[in-house]
Amino acid sequence: DLVFKGDSVWFAIAGVVLTLVLIAGSVWIVREGYQVAADYSEIEEIFTDDVEEMKLDISLGAGELIIGSDAPDGVLIIGDITPDKHFDEMSVKGSTVEYQLEQNEPGFYPHTARWELDLTEALTGELAINNGAGEVILSLDDLDLTELNVSQGVGRMIVHLPEMYSDDVLIKQAVGTIEVRIPKNLNVAIDAQNGLSKADFPSDFELEDGFYISPGTSHSAADLVIVVEQALGLIDIQYAR
Repeated sequence: DLVFKGDSVWFAIAGVVLTLVLIAGSVWIVREGYQVAADYSEIEEIFTDDVEEMKLDISLGAGELIIGSDAPDGVLIIGDITPDKHFDEMSVKGSTVEYQLEQNEPGFYPHTARWELDLTEALTGELAINNGAGEVILSLDDLDLTELNVSQGVGRMIVHLPEMYSDDVLIKQAVGTIEVRIPKNLNVAIDAQNGLSKADFPSDFELEDGFYISPGTSHSAADLVIVVEQALGLIDIQYAR
């Protein structure tokens, strides 16, 4: 609408066709999946005993990004990535370890990447996740997080949240599906800023002042405040099993 508004009817029709093509292409990519190369390499970073906090930034251009919390004692991050075209950097500032991992040569459909990583449960910290297109599966149940930022262009996203007390959780996607699993024993408030998306919540949630809230809480009194942004697709938020 921004591009073609005010022009002739033919430009308007072209705008509608272009929109439909983009949506259909996005859905097709999500349904068909990706072919992943077999040249795996290992990521493993160690932290010292004087480190207490972490700041992690993980960015994948396109493909499958799978993150769990089963790193061995003393290991910040461990796992396999493919292909071996990445940049990573670790530094320690006081009692905080900072680590950045990003794909420096993005693959293109159908030859995309697969990263399968585990993070440490021993450190409190912040986690930022970015993926251009594909699938993101985050099993963060056992992590000790104070801040979480997950962003994706097109695809499927599954996020299992830990028991975290924070008002700084952002889950953002342009087109696709978002599945969020929240802890049952926390007071939760969710701001679902969806454009043309359908949003589903647990049956006991209520809408109050623009926030979907769990029973017995309010936006100002919530233990966990989550912002979910999506332009087009499906948002499904349920309790963790």
